[in-house]
Amino acid sequence: TTIYAMEGGFEAVVWTDVTQFIVMFGGAIASIAYVWIQTGSGPVTWWNQAQQMDRAAPVWIGSDWTADRTVLLVCLNAFFWRVCTHCGDQVATQRYFATRGKLDALRSNIIGAMGDLVMMVVLGLVGLALLGFFSPQFNPEVAAGRGPFGGQFDPNNPADASQAFPAFIVSF
Repeated sequence: TTIYAMEGGFEAVVWTDVTQFIVMFGGAIASIAYVWIQTGSGPVTWWNQAQQMDRAAPVWIGSDWTADRTVLLVCLNAFFWRVCTHCGDQVATQRYFATRGKLDALRSNIIGAMGDLVMMVVLGLVGLALLGFFSPQFNPEVAAGRGPFGGQFDPNNPADASQAFPAFIVSF
């Protein structure tokens, strides 16, 4: 990173960010497309499966302030994370200083925020696709305990949710 930034300057850093975005966003879209093609189902089917598993109903504002997955807390977290990283992070401030002026910096921030929103929606679809992909309807071997990681991965167990995407990538 140091060498290409030193040799290519700001332009090299920008093109590296563009490449990273293409790989990440492309991988997410490819995952959704793969599940869609393999299962012959789409987001509506995945959402219905999630509802049947009692996973589709988000808690908007909970009375339990220790709960970490309410929509309000996720939005507050995203807001404060953006403020912290875009006001005090060296990489973000460098990008703002590289613009022609305040309006360009503001435009850059707004475009970044919209991009983050789009990426959150796409990653939500990836999660729904994985839930649909690992359902007994489309993957009976997983339901029978013969799935990825030697059957140690149970897609119906919320505790194993963090293993779903690695299991998908490694096994299918």
